[in-house]
Amino acid sequence: MKNIPLFLLVFLTFQIYGQDSTKKGLDELSYENIIAKKACICLSETDSTSTPQQAVIKCIIKAKNKVHEEDFEKKYKRDYTVEGIRGLNKKVTNLLSKNCDIVSKTN
Repeated sequence: MKNIPLFLLVFLTFQIYGQDSTKKGLDELSYENIIAKKACICLSETDSTSTPQQAVIKCIIKAKNKVHEEDFEKKYKRDYTVEGIRGLNKKVTNLLSKNCDIVSKTN
């Protein structure tokens, strides 16, 4: 009976510290980061005939659709309200301006 708490302590310690925290990949990226990454790729492939703002909006929409098509199993938390969509677009635009060279050059 005295061994049960000790066993639980050891088991929980291995569960907490035994996880690989150095693993990097799409699993750890947030929904917004994945969309921003795909939108940046889209912007690099876009022709320069449209205005930069139109190109960013177009690529965010394309990237969002692509994420939904490719990662339908993950069931990302999606907010389909007007405020949710605006918030997502604002977060993705901020990520693009920080991480995407094409957008940061035009600002």
